[in-house]
Amino acid sequence: MEKVRENAIELCSKQVIQDESEDMIHGWTMLTPAHQNTVRTLPFQEAVVLLTDAAVYCCKFDWTTEKVASFEKIDLRSVSKIRYGTYITSTISEAQMNERLNSGVVVVYRPGKENVVRTNTRSLQNYVSPSDKGQENRIDGGTGVLSWLAPRAPATSQVLALK
Repeated sequence: MEKVRENAIELCSKQVIQDESEDMIHGWTMLTPAHQNTVRTLPFQEAVVLLTDAAVYCCKFDWTTEKVASFEKIDLRSVSKIRYGTYITSTISEAQMNERLNSGVVVVYRPGKENVVRTNTRSLQNYVSPSDKGQENRIDGGTGVLSWLAPRAPATSQVLALK
């Protein structure tokens, strides 16, 4: 299994690091929430994390086909905080609650044009923009389920959680 992980790190570094002047410092396989910008969402999946002199890359890797499914590039200049410590994601067993065995890193960063998210979906996707009609014209007045679809203010910071 270690050889498979090493190959995944090498493959990801070749595919996602586009700038030839960027030097890779190290790569790891770590657990990360399946959904972006969250710390506690289950399930967790194994991802390839690359650190270069300019960015941190989190690559969602398809272990069956050995291909990069998606990746997120976080420019190091946009990182505002790094938290390291105990990261318990399940309380089912003693080993999962052991603070010494369950540590993690949370990278807090400001979204911007230097940060990139790319996905290889192998299919077409469509997005329909929610209507900009006033709240008074909506069935629920903007307070119920339909309010979830309302445009939101851009996030001031995002997180990348790694275990």
